[in-house]
Amino acid sequence: MPRFTSSDGLSLHYLDEGEGLPVICLAGLTRNASDFDYAMPAMQGVRVIRPDYRGRGQSEWAEDPMTYTIPRETQDGDCLGFWRRVPNICCVGTSRGGLISLTL
Repeated sequence: MPRFTSSDGLSLHYLDEGEGLPVICLAGLTRNASDFDYAMPAMQGVRVIRPDYRGRGQSEWAEDPMTYTIPRETQDGDCLGFWRRVPNICCVGTSRGGLISLTL
């Protein structure tokens, strides 16, 4: 199971499938990476990265409830490295995931 560590030490889960242009799928507030299971058949020919935010899905919970914010969750994604490392990236976001996409 792929994981990465946030800058404040949380172990965060993500799924990384396929090859091609990276597409980051960002779920809504109380949702997780599996929200995009239904879309996977239509995502042939791209690399689909689906993170579980802190406290959701298979990711660890943060002790400090004040860290459950859009800027912090955007920063968590930066720890995964895709925002800076991948020159061309596409984001698909639902609800809160859309807001995180906009902050990128």
